[in-house]
Amino acid sequence: MRQLCIGLVLLAAAGLAKGQMYSRQSPAPTQSASQWRSFSDPTEGAFQVDVPQGWQVYGGTARTSATQLRFWTSIVSPGDVIRISLNDPSEPFYVQPAPLLSSLGFGVGSRYAPGGASFVIQPYMTGSQFAVSWGRRRFGEVCSTVKVTSATERPDLSREINALTRGWGYSFDTGEATFSCQRNGMETTGYVSATTLLNQMAGGGGPTGWQASDIDTFLAPTPMAGQAASMLAHMVKSFRLNPTWVSQQQGLTIEVANTAAKANAEISDSIMSSWQQRNATMDRVMEKGADARRGYDNYVDPMTGAQYKVDTSNSYKYYWIDSSGTKVLGSNTDDPPPGAGRKIDLLPPK
Repeated sequence: MRQLCIGLVLLAAAGLAKGQMYSRQSPAPTQSASQWRSFSDPTEGAFQVDVPQGWQVYGGTARTSATQLRFWTSIVSPGDVIRISLNDPSEPFYVQPAPLLSSLGFGVGSRYAPGGASFVIQPYMTGSQFAVSWGRRRFGEVCSTVKVTSATERPDLSREINALTRGWGYSFDTGEATFSCQRNGMETTGYVSATTLLNQMAGGGGPTGWQASDIDTFLAPTPMAGQAASMLAHMVKSFRLNPTWVSQQQGLTIEVANTAAKANAEISDSIMSSWQQRNATMDRVMEKGADARRGYDNYVDPMTGAQYKVDTSNSYKYYWIDSSGTKVLGSNTDDPPPGAGRKIDLLPPK
């Protein structure tokens, strides 16, 4: 039977394939170089990654079997306000349901352990599907009222590594998801970037192996989500395999390792670009909400495009600009009030 688990070559090739979050504030800058330190894998010396000074740090190389492993790092801020992780050491490896397994009594959710390896039988999930599943499960352990706010496939982030590995029968799929929840009485934002890896070479009715090769996440109070996204991006980009460890893994090529490193950098950049776009959109929405709370709204002259911030506390139904274009007048009917030039329209949020 073809080996179902992912060999060291592909696990290392995937590296920590890294792929948002709303804050009223602009994204907080990542910590300066003096506030980061290098964390080395304490179990096998396989990798190093930057971590912030003064935070609790956990991590290493977790092995389910001789050929099933995960590189992982989790950090927790002082006071457990923010949690950030690269991978999840408790996440199992999977095989898809198959007639052969079913005939042997192995149904969905059961554990299958051929030749010392260990798998859970589960239908394959894409990157974004897994991100949603993982976030609901894991964030639900520490948060209440967990809700999915977005889920996006990111084929652009796995295209290049697939060009190298598809000929070996392996394909990667990257996606991401964001969440809202309540934690410690605060509105909290969660984010998951996940890459799933499918072994497509199994055939003849035999089981097909797959796993989440990378699970990169943060959980932070919503006003601090920008800072958490920035720090996650920094950690993803800083992750590096130890050349000595790499040289000991049979079949790991420099080309594959370099491509994985490039994928890390691209997904790191995507975290911040997605965050910045979402932050700008939400700022505009919140600005409109703040105006409404203050009794103001934004109107536009459809003829000239000129915009006006209008005091709406008087509850007029219609607003008009005078003939000089400088004074806003209100009315409760569709008839222009004395001195009015033309009607102005409520400006929708961008």
